[in-house]
Amino acid sequence: MEASAAAAAAAKESVEQSVSGASRILLDISLKAPLVIIPRNEKSPHALLADLGHLTLKNHFEKRKVGEAETYIIVDRMEINVMNIKISRYDVM
Repeated sequence: MEASAAAAAAAKESVEQSVSGASRILLDISLKAPLVIIPRNEKSPHALLADLGHLTLKNHFEKRKVGEAETYIIVDRMEINVMNIKISRYDVM
């Protein structure tokens, strides 16, 4: 039984070390999303033009308590928005 307890303690310590050494990056990105041409088929001049508008990406970190113990986790909350999407017919000439 002592060997399994020692292995569990070593695994817990290993996880704690890897989490404490993990890097965190705050993001606040805003960019114009691409135009995508989707052909009807390989021989047709007709297609759809998808203007994917504007993309924003932001994140923040939250510290949350786990259960009754004094154990906390860090949650990376990410918000992704795509705005002003337009789809239209397009003729490839």
